[in-house]
Amino acid sequence: MAPVPVAANAPRGMAAGRPMASARASAGAAAAPAVPSAPSMPPVLPRPVAPAAPAPDAAESGLAPDADPETGKPAALPLLRIVCWELAVVLGFLAIGRSLPVTIGLAVGAVTLLAVTAIRVRGTWLSTVLLRRAGLLVRRRTVDLDTVEDAPATLLDLLAPAATVRTADLAGTPCGLLSRPEEVVAVLRATEAVPGLLARAALAGTLLPDREPDGPEPALRLVLHRGPRESGGAPSAGRAWLAVRVIREVDLAEDETLRVTLSNTVRRMRRRLRRAGLEVTALSEDELRTTLTALTHTGPGRSSVREEWRCWRTGRITQVGIRVAGIGARTGADRAPVLEHLLAAVPGVACTIAADAGPDTGAVLRLASTTEAAVDAAVEALDRLAPALGLHLERLDGLHAPAVAASLPIGGNLT
Repeated sequence: MAPVPVAANAPRGMAAGRPMASARASAGAAAAPAVPSAPSMPPVLPRPVAPAAPAPDAAESGLAPDADPETGKPAALPLLRIVCWELAVVLGFLAIGRSLPVTIGLAVGAVTLLAVTAIRVRGTWLSTVLLRRAGLLVRRRTVDLDTVEDAPATLLDLLAPAATVRTADLAGTPCGLLSRPEEVVAVLRATEAVPGLLARAALAGTLLPDREPDGPEPALRLVLHRGPRESGGAPSAGRAWLAVRVIREVDLAEDETLRVTLSNTVRRMRRRLRRAGLEVTALSEDELRTTLTALTHTGPGRSSVREEWRCWRTGRITQVGIRVAGIGARTGADRAPVLEHLLAAVPGVACTIAADAGPDTGAVLRLASTTEAAVDAAVEALDRLAPALGLHLERLDGLHAPAVAASLPIGGNLT
């Protein structure tokens, strides 16, 4: 798809954990992933979303930027942070009456400990920023997929280390089975382009069967994607996937045990979806790899993958991850329209959002375009929209590779 020119002086986005200033320029460059083909249908327009109680804006309300977006109350201070402050006070008392070198050493230690744990950088604890910086330095940040023998396997290892994909029997059908240290996953897609219906069914809270006695816990992740649209144009037809997960536990850790539960869960979910008029099929091993390649905007001409502090790049494509909080404050029936509204709100960028189906619904949104300015402008526009939807957005600078993984059916840990 030919890119649309973008204003060269589009404003930059927000720092990690802090809402951004108002944008003064818009962007319209876009890149659509080569997703697997699906039957052509008219675009599904999201239904209007009733505004929820606005999430408090930290800059206006005076609350800490990391206040709980569900309640608007300041989040409780972590115990470890309090312990560090107490330790700094102890170091200060120990410095009294000591020799000058010892006093200086203890004083420097106390001041450093206080600074790291009490100072905020653009709304984010300095300790959090330093940890993200350290994580970025130790992670594998660059890879050229053209130079490796198995590009899909290398991409999977980059985003989900220690994960493997193989073919296994699920509900009587050979399917792709993703095995991670935390879980096993099978991915379902609708046989027709009905992302809105599938999203409502997944987030209503009635699709996932109850946990079996003495069995591992099943879980569900919804992934929605839409390609870029022109400003003022209708949203492009979207796609939807359901990642059916079974969580690994200490006494229930073998893949075969988890596969049996996963197979039963998939069978029951298919029956429930069929009663709702939806047919789904599980992705094969090859289809799963192809889907991951398409959703990450990698492939021919986009084989150079590089993680930076402010973004994740694949060739000319700039991608940014955003944590979305506040969806769990809505009822199950109102969650899907909010996600659809986010996907359709900003033109000129491709959007992918993944949300866990459950009482504590959390979501990760990823924006992609051919220019960083286009993505920054899109994030700023969404940040202005979020309070009206009762949402709180946090740009995940320093965590964009984990954010990419978390926005995919394979999932990921944002720590």
